[in-house]
Order: sequence, then structure tokens, then C-alpha cells
Amino acid sequence: MSPFRVANDELRLQVSVDYETTATIPVAIEVTDDGQPPKARVFEFSVQVLDANDKPDNLELTGMRQLQIDAPDGHILGEISVFDADSAETLNGQHQYELMGGTGGVPAFEVVGSSLKYKKPESGSSIAIGTQYELTIKASDKGSPPLAVERNFIIFVTGPNTPPSSIDAPKLIKIDE
Repeated sequence: MSPFRVANDELRLQVSVDYETTATIPVAIEVTDDGQPPKARVFEFSVQVLDANDKPDNLELTGMRQLQIDAPDGHILGEISVFDADSAETLNGQHQYELMGGTGGVPAFEVVGSSLKYKKPESGSSIAIGTQYELTIKASDKGSPPLAVERNFIIFVTGPNTPPSSIDAPKLIKIDE
């Protein structure tokens, strides 16, 4: 089925089109006169579909989503990504990420590029084992107008990363030759 129809000497679109799937649509129109005998001619041309900004969706945070209490300043908790039907080659498909807020002391976190990082609290404040932080992250494209998606993520604070203090194994193990 053709995406177009001719009605009252006008070419009309009869289905929705999407630049990301079809940027150009070839069209062939046969025109027949009223002469005797009737004569016909086919006219061929292309219709270019203009790109509209599509809203990003499926905002994700990869990584463990756990923060060890002894993590250094700048520790990366995860990488932020978003799906967008727009090509990354265009402004519509380029994104910036922002920490919008949350609960539990958001100042301990920051977004740098596409990374969610731990930002060690200034002296006088601290984080505690067992605490959880709910963070709201926003992904905005650079289209006109810019479109955005937000999603909440939970980060858990865990105990320090310490080596095992001992193992249950005999001091001497014997094997056959």
C-alpha cells in the first residue's frame, strides 16, 4: 500500500511516517489525459521526510548500585544510558544527564558526563552502612525543543571491602604422587 493517495488533484499522506525508518519515499504518479486515444505519462519523484525530535526513553543505570562505606571520592557507581530513536549524529539523539534530587542526602552523589559518581561528603557529614539513597536522574536530548525522561534509582551503602581474616583449612595438606 502506498503511503500517499491522490484526492482532488492533491497528493495526501494516508499513513504516519517516521524519519528514523524511512527518510525518503519514492513516488510514481500516472497521469492520463481525456484525449482520443488517451495518453498517459508517469511522473517519478521523491518525498523527503523531515526529522522530528523523538522523546528519549528506557533510562538505565548499569553497575552494582552499591556504595561501599570506604569508597574513595569520585568512585563510579554506574554508567547512565538512554534509548532514543533519533540518531546520535543529530542533536535530537545527543543527551546530557543530570541528578535532579532524591532522598537520603543526595549531595554525596554527582553526575559527570554519563557516570554517576560518589562525592565524599564534607567533614561533619557522613554516610552510614545500611542507608539507601533514592536518586532521580534526568536524561535530556539536545533537540529543539529538548525532550527528557526521568527515573528513580536506589543506591545502597554497604560495609567496607576488607580481606578475609582467616580460612578454615588445615595447615598441611597431603597428596599422593
